[in-house]
Amino acid sequence: MKLLRKLALFRKASPRRTLIAGLLMTAVLAIGGTVPANASTVSSQAKFTAAASPLQDKVLDAALARVPGGTRISAGEAEWDGGRIVLGVTAPGTAAASSPDATLTCEPGLFCAWGAKNEEGSCWMSVAGGSLLEFDWAAYSGNYCGSVGTWSWANETSYRVWKEQSYSGNTYDAPYLYSGGKPSGASYCIDPDSANEDVTDATVRTLGWIYASDNTSYCPS
Repeated sequence: MKLLRKLALFRKASPRRTLIAGLLMTAVLAIGGTVPANASTVSSQAKFTAAASPLQDKVLDAALARVPGGTRISAGEAEWDGGRIVLGVTAPGTAAASSPDATLTCEPGLFCAWGAKNEEGSCWMSVAGGSLLEFDWAAYSGNYCGSVGTWSWANETSYRVWKEQSYSGNTYDAPYLYSGGKPSGASYCIDPDSANEDVTDATVRTLGWIYASDNTSYCPS
């Protein structure tokens, strides 16, 4: 399962397919019918729902209902803001080796966090590096993962990422996503281009906020 958009989505339709689509639309309108709005989107959403577990539908439907503008991009994922934030949830009992939707493959340009070690778990998130966005991972993982904390992460960006104890004065952007706030309490700096598949330090693991900074320097030693 990849977060990269399929190249096929950007291929131009062939003249023959365009002609057929136009003729079909003309025929529908000629007999007094209506063409459903966003029919392809409705079809893809139905496909994802059909392939999803009840838990995946429950979690993602709730997140999409909470803030408009999100899009279901797979059975276990939804995205906002053009993919700058992605939330996912795994079907219970699904092994990463047996399902493309079992866990997240963290792509370049993203910081990703999981609710279990070894980049697995019942839910995950990704946020665009350098975006200056603040993600309330503790609330998200607490609501949907069954455990509060970041048990593994991958920073596939050229920017520092911070784990913070809390934020205040920020602006709500999307589910669990904020900007413009000020951190307080304990913090932990994550180097660019780094990963930790087993966060054993309980304090670091439970720092509840993730901040995608635009600082390209490595963390102070």
